[in-house]
This record gives sequence, C-alpha cells and structure tokens, in this order.
Amino acid sequence: MAPQAGSVRCLPFEFAILLVVLRFLSESKLVFLLMAKCDQGYICDVCGSPVEDMADSDLYLRYIAGQVAWNALNSTSERHIRCNPVEAQFIVDADFEAVEVEGDFAKQMLSPDDRREQEEWITQAWRRLQEVVNSDIPIIDYPLKRSTNR
Repeated sequence: MAPQAGSVRCLPFEFAILLVVLRFLSESKLVFLLMAKCDQGYICDVCGSPVEDMADSDLYLRYIAGQVAWNALNSTSERHIRCNPVEAQFIVDADFEAVEVEGDFAKQMLSPDDRREQEEWITQAWRRLQEVVNSDIPIIDYPLKRSTNR
C-alpha cells in the first residue's frame, strides 16, 4: 500500500537514504524538511505556541546535549527552552535571562559539584545551539562530545 499524499512513512532503506541526504543539506533546507511533516511546524507542548526559531528550541538543545538521539528529533515533543525551566535554569550566559526554579527540582538542591557540571554542560549546549542556527554544519555534527576525563 502506497503512502497517501501528505503522509510521512519511513522504511528502513528510506531512513538510511534520508540520513545521507540530511548530512549534506544546509540548515534552512533541513528545518523546512523536518517541519514538512506538519502544516503548522513544531508546536510547544507546554504553551501551545509555535517554536519558530531553532535558537529557542528545547528539543535541539537536548539533542546537542546528548539527551535526544538524532533519529528521535522528528518524533520527540518540542517546547521552547523557557517552557522547560528545569533544564533552562542551568543556562548561565549573559545573553540568556536566568530562569529560577523553586522546590525539589531547583538546581540548588544539587551538590555544588553536580550543579556546576550541569551548568557548564547545558550552557555549552546552549552556546552550541546559537552557533549552529545559521551555519552549514550538518545536523549529525551538532551534538557536543563529552570528555572522558570527567
């Protein structure tokens, strides 16, 4: 049975070809292809507004930080970075307005070493996200590499 117009169906072989194609696409073409799955683009599952700018994407932030696999980008919920305050609180950069979280998930609940490590990692991922937004870096090369000396 052939897929109907507008439907998205990836078979294993097609998926492998898609990976090769994505490797060589510019970012603007890639965002268009990924958003083609849905007429309205990516909608924040917290506030319901479109995530219009990849620089504000919690999904891509988590992908860069190694929390989401590349092959899950098209099927994982999206939200604005600020709509995920538990993660956003770890971004410490003059260009990002600090996010405060209270209660059990506040970063102050972590040990100083764990808090510092998480702040460094998520801030580094956020800076990488800002870097890749208007670049020709292939999506497969977005994620940061963790040092084995941790």
